[in-house]
Amino acid sequence: MCKTLVTSLFLLLTFTAFSQSTLQVKKDTVIVKKAEFAIENKTRDTLGFLYNTGNGRTQFKRLELVNLDDTALAIVGQDTITYKSANIGKSLQFKVGGAGASNAGDTSYTNAGLRYANIKVWRNGLFQYRDTTDGIMVDSVNGRIRFYPALAQADRIYIESLFGISLNFQLSAGIPTVVVRDTSITLPNSGLQLSGLITPNGNTISSYQWSQLTGPNTSTITNAATQTCTITGLISGTYTFRLTVTTAGGQQVSDDATVQVYPAGGPKILRINFSNTQAPAVPGWFNVYRPVTNNHITATDPTTGWTIDNGGATGTYWTAFGGSNGNDDSGQITGDDSGIVPDQVLKSFWFNYSTKYTTTDNLLVTGLNAAKTYTLKLVGSRKTGVSDARYGVWRINGGAELQQNALGNTAVQTVVTGAAPDATGKIGIAVYASLNTTYGDFSYINALIIEEEQ
Repeated sequence: MCKTLVTSLFLLLTFTAFSQSTLQVKKDTVIVKKAEFAIENKTRDTLGFLYNTGNGRTQFKRLELVNLDDTALAIVGQDTITYKSANIGKSLQFKVGGAGASNAGDTSYTNAGLRYANIKVWRNGLFQYRDTTDGIMVDSVNGRIRFYPALAQADRIYIESLFGISLNFQLSAGIPTVVVRDTSITLPNSGLQLSGLITPNGNTISSYQWSQLTGPNTSTITNAATQTCTITGLISGTYTFRLTVTTAGGQQVSDDATVQVYPAGGPKILRINFSNTQAPAVPGWFNVYRPVTNNHITATDPTTGWTIDNGGATGTYWTAFGGSNGNDDSGQITGDDSGIVPDQVLKSFWFNYSTKYTTTDNLLVTGLNAAKTYTLKLVGSRKTGVSDARYGVWRINGGAELQQNALGNTAVQTVVTGAAPDATGKIGIAVYASLNTTYGDFSYINALIIEEEQ
């Protein structure tokens, strides 16, 4: 009797246990009801997940998180989580014209650390409101601040950024970047082209749209739905134009360009980029090219009427290294046009090897107004990867030797104000190896900007 009772109790418990969970197998589907489904193998101590690889197969994958900059995490192969912590902020300050800071005449300041932040700006102790006449405009997507009016020498800038709590899910492709460079023209030339420098970052660009934000009149925009537009009907004054880019996924990114239109006889600006062979056109830049060795090069800008002259064809002016004085792709670039000048300008240059300065200028700017003075901005850039010193070394009108470290340079320019042409309208620049051997045997020049002072 006792044995029968025990047997009956065991069967009852077994039935009860199985009645609490149901395992069904239908074709290729496994269904577990009211129970935990566990798979154990040698990976049981490794955090991971089951991943549907397609064709009805499931694969175990190890969980792997990747840091993206300092504001995002990604599960490899999956989406990206962009995150911000509460009440975490940063501040920075600089003096215009100081080492590594913005320069007088710059209209914008960009810092990747300001992206997606709530940004406040003080200029010389005064809080800057959003205003395109006397204040700032902020592009928080790209971390860019635009200043109205342009920065002046010795301006003191204080920037404060605050990050609030936010979670933004986005595809791993990221956000495209758009850069439109500021430029200027002088009447009677009343038309120009603006082109957007686009980095898709894995996205497909579905549309472009140009629009005018501000200006003394309403201009005419041709090809407004393309990457490069033509703008006509401009009059003297300051304009702001915007390029908005839309991706196939519906993301929109934009950038603004300031266009300064000077009256006939007003202040002129010439931006020159040097190269060994003709470089791709960069809006707002005048390309002076050809091998410097054994060539007397003269090039006249059709807008300003100013002429660039390399001095002459003999070795008195330029000494070659390996038979060349120019290069088209050995300058340092940023990869996203965030440098002091566009990447296309940074990547090419003229250079002089070993010859030291005596009294001979080998880069002449002629056709200037002898009654005016000029601001000169010079940039030298050379890729890293060489062991010896590489500098831009220059003299303006026979003045003191100026040195700029060209190795890896994308952010520094040398500014000279008050440069006066001679009675014929000529400013002489000397591009020679430094008299001080500390600065090496080369002198580079990638870009020269000449601004007529009022």
